[in-house]
Amino acid sequence: HHTGPVAIKRVLICRPNKRLGNLLLMTPLVQELERLFPGCEIDLFVGGRLAPVIFENDPAVRRILQLPSKPFKNLYAYLGVWFSLRRSRYDLAINVIEYSSSGKISTLLARAKYKLLTDEVASISSTHPDYRHAGKYPVYALRSYLTHLGIPETDAPVPPLALKLTPEELEAGRKLIRDILPDDK
Repeated sequence: HHTGPVAIKRVLICRPNKRLGNLLLMTPLVQELERLFPGCEIDLFVGGRLAPVIFENDPAVRRILQLPSKPFKNLYAYLGVWFSLRRSRYDLAINVIEYSSSGKISTLLARAKYKLLTDEVASISSTHPDYRHAGKYPVYALRSYLTHLGIPETDAPVPPLALKLTPEELEAGRKLIRDILPDDK
């Protein structure tokens, strides 16, 4: 937990993609930000309609900027989400995946004091053999980037993929499994 020269209170995570797996792979980064900067507020710039469901029980996620699934059918809505990137100020904007051009553009467009374009982090491949894991790479990139801001790098394990389910949701899941599987399995 850090109380040094850098105060990160508002964060934008850019992953303009609508696939369920790619949204789940953002959960370790969200947890890492919560660990490093307790009480920070996180906005997500994403595609599709699933992010509100995945992050609905995450108190740190404040706003979800959702690109419509079919941009050309909803051109005004699509452009409106892009323009909304300029409305808020952030301490840190993060492009999650280095080869995503729309992720890069959205990070550069954001009004943020610090901008992490994950492709700038060269040393990760030599220090972390599991860096190719799409859930771990952004966390390693964040840790490496923050060392330039005076925040020492941790060697703590990367947080796991996590769905923050309510007790009711967990119970509903248990019931579904019991209905499908006999008790002895």
